Amino acid sequence: MYRVGESWKTNIYAGAKAEPLEISEELESLAIKAAQVTKTEIAGVDLIEGKNGYLVLEVNSIPGFTALQEVSTVNIAEEIINFFLEKASI
Repeated sequence: MYRVGESWKTNIYAGAKAEPLEISEELESLAIKAAQVTKTEIAGVDLIEGKNGYLVLEVNSIPGFTALQEVSTVNIAEEIINFFLEKASI
Protein backbone atom coordinates (compact mmCIF):
# COMPACT_ATOMS: atom_id res chain seq x y z
CA MET A 1 0.00 0.00 0.00
CA TYR A 2 1.01 3.60 -0.38
CA ARG A 3 0.49 5.86 2.64
CA VAL A 4 -0.44 9.50 2.08
CA GLY A 5 -0.30 12.04 4.89
CA GLU A 6 -0.55 15.77 5.43
CA SER A 7 3.14 15.91 6.35
CA TRP A 8 6.17 13.63 6.17
CA LYS A 9 4.52 11.50 8.86
CA THR A 10 2.53 8.86 7.03
CA ASN A 11 1.50 6.61 9.91
CA ILE A 12 -2.08 5.45 9.45
CA TYR A 13 -2.84 6.02 13.13
CA ALA A 14 -1.54 9.59 12.82
CA GLY A 15 -4.17 10.34 10.18
CA ALA A 16 -2.57 9.21 6.92
CA LYS A 17 -4.64 7.36 4.35
CA ALA A 18 -3.84 4.02 2.74
CA GLU A 19 -4.04 3.77 -1.02
CA PRO A 20 -3.61 0.71 -3.22
CA LEU A 21 -0.23 0.43 -4.91
CA GLU A 22 0.74 -1.41 -8.08
CA ILE A 23 3.81 -3.40 -7.04
CA SER A 24 6.61 -3.16 -9.58
CA GLU A 25 9.26 -5.85 -9.98
CA GLU A 26 11.77 -3.44 -8.40
CA LEU A 27 9.63 -2.94 -5.28
CA GLU A 28 8.90 -6.64 -4.94
CA SER A 29 12.56 -7.59 -5.34
CA LEU A 30 13.72 -5.00 -2.81
CA ALA A 31 11.12 -6.05 -0.23
CA ILE A 32 11.95 -9.74 -0.65
CA LYS A 33 15.70 -9.09 -0.37
CA ALA A 34 15.15 -7.01 2.79
CA ALA A 35 13.11 -9.83 4.34
CA GLN A 36 15.71 -12.42 3.35
CA VAL A 37 18.61 -10.40 4.76
CA THR A 38 16.80 -10.13 8.10
CA LYS A 39 15.74 -13.80 7.93
CA THR A 40 12.10 -12.77 8.25
CA GLU A 41 9.59 -15.11 6.58
CA ILE A 42 6.53 -12.95 7.29
CA ALA A 43 7.55 -9.32 7.00
CA GLY A 44 6.19 -5.85 6.64
CA VAL A 45 8.79 -3.91 4.69
CA ASP A 46 8.56 -0.12 4.84
CA LEU A 47 10.09 1.62 1.84
CA ILE A 48 10.51 5.27 0.95
CA GLU A 49 11.11 6.96 -2.37
CA GLY A 50 14.41 8.81 -2.33
CA LYS A 51 15.95 10.96 -5.04
CA ASN A 52 18.15 7.99 -6.03
CA GLY A 53 15.41 5.36 -5.88
CA TYR A 54 13.75 3.30 -3.18
CA LEU A 55 15.23 2.84 0.28
CA VAL A 56 14.32 0.34 3.00
CA LEU A 57 13.28 2.09 6.22
CA GLU A 58 12.55 -0.99 8.31
CA VAL A 59 11.55 -4.63 8.23
CA ASN A 60 8.83 -5.56 10.71
CA SER A 61 8.81 -9.19 11.83
CA ILE A 62 5.33 -8.78 13.31
CA PRO A 63 3.69 -6.54 10.74
CA GLY A 64 0.33 -4.92 11.29
CA PHE A 65 -1.86 -5.23 8.25
CA THR A 66 -5.21 -3.69 9.19
CA ALA A 67 -4.80 -0.72 6.83
CA LEU A 68 -3.23 -2.88 4.13
CA GLN A 69 -6.21 -5.25 4.25
CA GLU A 70 -8.53 -2.34 3.51
CA VAL A 71 -6.85 -1.73 0.14
CA SER A 72 -5.96 -5.34 -0.73
CA THR A 73 -8.03 -7.94 -2.57
CA VAL A 74 -6.04 -10.73 -0.88
CA ASN A 75 -7.17 -12.11 2.49
CA ILE A 76 -3.87 -11.45 4.26
CA ALA A 77 -4.69 -13.30 7.49
CA GLU A 78 -5.73 -16.38 5.53
CA GLU A 79 -2.50 -16.30 3.50
CA ILE A 80 -0.40 -16.08 6.68
CA ILE A 81 -2.27 -18.98 8.27
CA ASN A 82 -1.90 -21.09 5.12
CA PHE A 83 1.83 -20.31 5.03
CA PHE A 84 2.28 -21.53 8.61
CA LEU A 85 0.13 -24.61 8.05
CA GLU A 86 2.22 -25.52 4.99
CA LYS A 87 5.45 -25.02 6.97
CA ALA A 88 4.11 -27.14 9.85
CA SER A 89 3.27 -30.07 7.56
CA ILE A 90 6.84 -30.44 6.30
